[in-house]
Amino acid sequence: MNNRVAFIDFQKPLRFDYIEPEVPLGFLFLSHAVKRDGFATKLFSYWQGRDNLADFVAQVAAFEPDVIAMSGICGAFAVDMMVILEALKARLAKAISIFGGVGVTISPEAYLNEKAVDYVCLGEGDKVFLDFCRMVRNGQVPAAIPGIYGKDDFDRRPHEVQVIQDLSGLDMDMELIDWNPFVGDGVLRSLQTSRGCPFACHFCYRSAIKAKYRMFPVEKVLGWARYVKARTDCRQVRIIDDHFFVDKHRSIEVITKYREAGIGMVSLDLRMEDITGDLFATIARIGIDSLFVGLESPIDRILKGMNKRTSRAVIDKAFSVVRQFRSINVGTQMILGVPGMSDGDLKETIGYSIGC
Repeated sequence: MNNRVAFIDFQKPLRFDYIEPEVPLGFLFLSHAVKRDGFATKLFSYWQGRDNLADFVAQVAAFEPDVIAMSGICGAFAVDMMVILEALKARLAKAISIFGGVGVTISPEAYLNEKAVDYVCLGEGDKVFLDFCRMVRNGQVPAAIPGIYGKDDFDRRPHEVQVIQDLSGLDMDMELIDWNPFVGDGVLRSLQTSRGCPFACHFCYRSAIKAKYRMFPVEKVLGWARYVKARTDCRQVRIIDDHFFVDKHRSIEVITKYREAGIGMVSLDLRMEDITGDLFATIARIGIDSLFVGLESPIDRILKGMNKRTSRAVIDKAFSVVRQFRSINVGTQMILGVPGMSDGDLKETIGYSIGC
């Protein structure tokens, strides 16, 4: 055994002839865990529309990995990912492949039905992935690992979605990637300070994983940003927490410490009921000018069907506050065509968005 793990990072194009890279955070956490146990790791990024597949496969094959790890996604790009894996397995017949991520957790059978996929991991694999790699290193057939399933035992074992209850023991392998491609115009594309959400909206992937809200230690998330800033042109960070303002005191502490380190924060996620004059006055004072709030629908019946746990009255009140703080840019989104939405609902939804 070579004790080598190859992470295959698939970067999909978001626009014609343009790719906005996403930081492969999941792989950074996995790499940190297995490196400490003596494994060599390497991340290979395939840039859809730019890279040559044959050359990419040759690069991975030269590394001679024992494990090929990929993160599954839903939709058309899942087909492209399978083409990549099939090409890799054709060159690396002895390598064992494993898929994880949200798409896999939601629909594991679809991945296991693919010939090139050997195993799937359900939920957060930060800890069980190490157990998987250890068994491969020892020449064992990976089996009976909670949350990890192969073709032979998927139907014979209870399906357990893994959730890490305490994030304080987790860390990222910051040296796994060159951070420069993930910083554009001074903005780091993505970083986390927490995982999960207290809510369970039906349209959200969290309703499948059912992971409660958990926070990384403040000093740890500050250390990650400082690391990137020291090596790139990073001046701001886009935080991708599902709900950044669950604990508002902690949120303000994080923002303040980032600012003291010379790092701004953009596109922070919050909910309508979080929007108050006091909160907006505070974040305006400490230099936050970019937020994102999910509107989804202005119709109470539709909101109830989504399990959004808010109302038109709350939304109207939130926007009355937003209009008072013109220095803060607030992005939002609507969801159209949901089950039960009539033509009249559609017109009302679009009309409300124009009025905002």
